[in-house]
Amino acid sequence: MRSLTKVRELTPTYDYFLNRFSSVFAGVDLEGVGDDFAKHEGIFGFRYRLPVNFRARVWVNTAGDSQLALGKHLELTPRLMASSESETTRRTVRKSGRARVS
Repeated sequence: MRSLTKVRELTPTYDYFLNRFSSVFAGVDLEGVGDDFAKHEGIFGFRYRLPVNFRARVWVNTAGDSQLALGKHLELTPRLMASSESETTRRTVRKSGRARVS
């Protein structure tokens, strides 16, 4: 029998919008395997919409680490969207891209 353990990452936040381009947020960064979230740190940050519809996010967690993320959403049709995001922390750089149909 094969064991299926999934690494899960969840970051719920509360945003306070300063204007239509920027917001500040606070929340928690959860990461773990299955239903056990071994990593749980508070986060505080800032989001800003850059020209050409790029999105930037900067946060600092309670452990003192920081993260910068840049992303782009491109609506190809009213129901098809492609997105890309790049994150960097002090330790790693992670890039992801996906296409969604809604």
